[in-house]
Amino acid sequence: MPHRRRLGIAMLVVLLCVTTASSAALAEEKPKTTAERVAEVAKQTADAMAAAEQLKIVVDAATAKIELLSAQRDAASVQVDVLLVEIQLAEQALVTAAAQLDSTRAEIARLGGEIALQALRLEKKQALYAAHLRAMYREQQISPLEMLLSSRSLSDFSARLDTLLRLGREDVRQAREIRSLTAELQATRDAATAKEQELLAMQQGIAAQRTTLVQQRAAFEAIVRQAVDAVAIATGARNDAAAGRTQALASAARADAAARSLAAEFERAENAYPEIAAKLAAASGLGLFGSARLARAPMTDAVTSSRFGPRDGGFHNGVDLAAPLYAPVFAAADGVVVTVGHPYLASGDTAEVVIIAHGRNFSTLYGHLDDLVKLPPVKLGQTVKAGDIIGYIGMSGRTTGPHLHFMAIFNGKPLDPMLLLPPR
Repeated sequence: MPHRRRLGIAMLVVLLCVTTASSAALAEEKPKTTAERVAEVAKQTADAMAAAEQLKIVVDAATAKIELLSAQRDAASVQVDVLLVEIQLAEQALVTAAAQLDSTRAEIARLGGEIALQALRLEKKQALYAAHLRAMYREQQISPLEMLLSSRSLSDFSARLDTLLRLGREDVRQAREIRSLTAELQATRDAATAKEQELLAMQQGIAAQRTTLVQQRAAFEAIVRQAVDAVAIATGARNDAAAGRTQALASAARADAAARSLAAEFERAENAYPEIAAKLAAASGLGLFGSARLARAPMTDAVTSSRFGPRDGGFHNGVDLAAPLYAPVFAAADGVVVTVGHPYLASGDTAEVVIIAHGRNFSTLYGHLDDLVKLPPVKLGQTVKAGDIIGYIGMSGRTTGPHLHFMAIFNGKPLDPMLLLPPR
């Protein structure tokens, strides 16, 4: 998916460049009117800004994804560190358990040796006692009972019995002592053996825990690697989008500069309106315009969309009156039609214009009239009265919507026509 996104960004940037280059190539092939050039540049600006906005969305999304992936990477890295500590603790526990197991096994071996030694002592003691009895029997050829019965007197019997009992008690005492010690050693050995089993189980549990921790650490390390790779991919996509957005903004800036240049060019063309209108009025053969005001407004129910005066770093030499397409436009005062058509075509202005001279020193201009469906009904040299229809609202020339560009020219200079209209 990230590769597709980067490919899409690249295609968008390439498309933007190709569109711009294609537009430039077409411009070289065929000269365009000002209106056509303005529309083309406006489209280029809009396309570039749209591309820049889309790339900004990509940049923002990539930045958010990078932040999320970085957080995941950092969290996984912390978990890796925690698991590493737990693994080290488990390994230390294994070493301790192994040492305890070795010590327990050594103790078991020692106890086993002592048990064997005591068993040997008991065996020797029993053998010695048996040998003692046999020796007495061989020497006297009598058994202990016979030895007692052969006593010469009661005191001799008592002495012999006491000797036999003393020897028997000593043998029994030593035998019991050896057996008790042997039993004690065996109990200790059994306890050590049980501890050995416990340590073995603990050792196995720790080893299994360590294996699990190692596996978990490997899993989190894989998450870290994947997050690092994903961050790298997202960063590349963001950088590509940012570069594309920069290029798109540069294209938009160039297109905007071209639009401003065209606007300045068109304004220069509009600035020629007063000069041409003044010359035509001067050549009309009329006398001086003697009234202080026009007879009426050129339209009914129109909305002023742009006033006379400074505008967009330049100067607007008339007023723009917005109205529905094909709405009628009326002569603002009596006069003679001195222009009908496209008088400024040579300068690239394709607006349909009607100019009416009201005196040799005063004229009114009506621009952007329709030139396709409802052409102006007046002709050059025609005398008109205030209120006569002289044209219809259109979109000829450079315009973003249907409106009338209305001018008043007095002694070669444009005046604010709104100041010359009769009060309502």
